[in-house]
Amino acid sequence: MKSAETDSEQLEPIDFEQVRLGPGPTPRSRLLTVSGSKRSQSAKGSPVKLNRAPFLDRKGVLRVQVLGNRTHSGAQILVPFEVSVTFNSIGTKCVEIVGATRTVEICA
Repeated sequence: MKSAETDSEQLEPIDFEQVRLGPGPTPRSRLLTVSGSKRSQSAKGSPVKLNRAPFLDRKGVLRVQVLGNRTHSGAQILVPFEVSVTFNSIGTKCVEIVGATRTVEICA
């Protein structure tokens, strides 16, 4: 998957620490929550998003990439993040969460 852009900031894969997969708000939906810490120049942090593939692969795996703005210069502090995405679970056997250096696969 390619990185996404928001407001002239280039988002790129970042690492995460925890993944939770639970029931979503509607029948047959699932809620994926990813959390961790990232370096930022602001105590408010910078945007982190989950970029979900628009389709399942042939094995029924949904791929989700964790994206954020990686700070490379200046004073940096470690700030926590938590982001979630809801998806339709019909046909989904596994969810693959992809960060900068780590990938986790959760199967139902």
